[in-house]
Amino acid sequence: MRNRNSMSATLSDYILAMRDAGAVKLYAKVLAPNDNSKNQIYLAADPVRLAQIPSSEFYSDGKKPGILKASLNLHWVALDGTLSAAPFSQLIFYPQYPEVRLSGILKGTQGAPNTVIASRDTGRFLMIGVTSSDLVLAVAGCSSDDLERFLEPETDKSGASVLRAIRSDAGFTSQTLLLASLKRIHETGWISAKSLRADGSLVPCAGNRCVGHTLEAELGIPQNGVCGPDFLDWEIKAGTYKNYGKIQPAQAITLITPAPTGGLYRELGTADFIRRFGYPAKSGTHDRLNFGGTFFYGVREPNTGLTLDLPGYDLKSSSFPNGGGIALVTDTGDVAANWDLASLVTRWKSKHAFACYVPAERDQADGSSFRYGNKIRLGTDPHIRYFFKSIVDGSVYLDPGLKLEGAGSGKPRTKERHQFRVRNIDLSRLYGNFWETDLLSLG
Repeated sequence: MRNRNSMSATLSDYILAMRDAGAVKLYAKVLAPNDNSKNQIYLAADPVRLAQIPSSEFYSDGKKPGILKASLNLHWVALDGTLSAAPFSQLIFYPQYPEVRLSGILKGTQGAPNTVIASRDTGRFLMIGVTSSDLVLAVAGCSSDDLERFLEPETDKSGASVLRAIRSDAGFTSQTLLLASLKRIHETGWISAKSLRADGSLVPCAGNRCVGHTLEAELGIPQNGVCGPDFLDWEIKAGTYKNYGKIQPAQAITLITPAPTGGLYRELGTADFIRRFGYPAKSGTHDRLNFGGTFFYGVREPNTGLTLDLPGYDLKSSSFPNGGGIALVTDTGDVAANWDLASLVTRWKSKHAFACYVPAERDQADGSSFRYGNKIRLGTDPHIRYFFKSIVDGSVYLDPGLKLEGAGSGKPRTKERHQFRVRNIDLSRLYGNFWETDLLSLG
């Protein structure tokens, strides 16, 4: 346990205190004068830039539908190692500006640095850490003069002071570690299809998802169904091509796969929803109903009679001032299915802060092995606004795949897949920073 006076403490002292408290990831920002307990603390323009900070799902408290909140399990860390819970800590997302602020961090806690947070003085900083058990730790102090040398490069283009990662002691960033691993996998060549179980065992893989499962197994990522980044801070997406050196511009990539949160889909249940809006399988499969098609914004899908809409969306501000989301609506305006804004923000935050797209080839002889390309694409700074803008301009679309097998039997079986997709040529629209890297150019 360290015993250091906060008045003479250095940034290194605060970093060591956070490490001693169990932080495995560290982030910090210089506090601006209006970053205080009265005005709340600005962290980022979009929740997705805070994907590394564990929180509850976003929700609306009903008072102001356009404002979303998410709770934090945050504890203040004293230099002597004492932890003090801040039970009212939360992230607040104001889509109309847009910005995410940190609120409630002083309320109901005895060990918070009240003087630092309440002040408007320059030279203050906030440091946030995350433990392996997703506990959020925080310290604040007044020795920010040399903070910049501890931080990873800034990628935000707004010019505002945002939360940034603190470099690891070894000098490696999550990006350099990812690229080194992908280079090794590329140089391995053909790899038999496999999946890594949660218990650490490897098993053969069969099916359409094996290109991703095999890559994740090589990266040490188990198939545990957790909604969050795959490798450190990065979401990994592998796609199969005839030639991984030639990416087809029109080939589609799945972005997120959230189930609807409301509408007739939730009221009726999946089976009756398909019975109402589906159609007989065009393949001729006996006693099977399908619900599918490509749903573009404002365009009626002929097989289902439904239109993709963004209720509550303001085109001028590219936001939802009073709440809303995505909906499939009938010709008479009934909501067949909808995805509320809070659930979409939560999913986008958890999956797309840092994304890496890896091309692959499947062995044409037996289809049971893959090899992965050397030219990968990376995207960062993916504001949720870009997602909705891309729906409006037709770049992102809904491509569901729902089936009701044995529809006329006593025991019908449902299969469902809800996916929002984008073509390769439009992928860069979703990110503030998007670039290609050749793994073979790395040292």
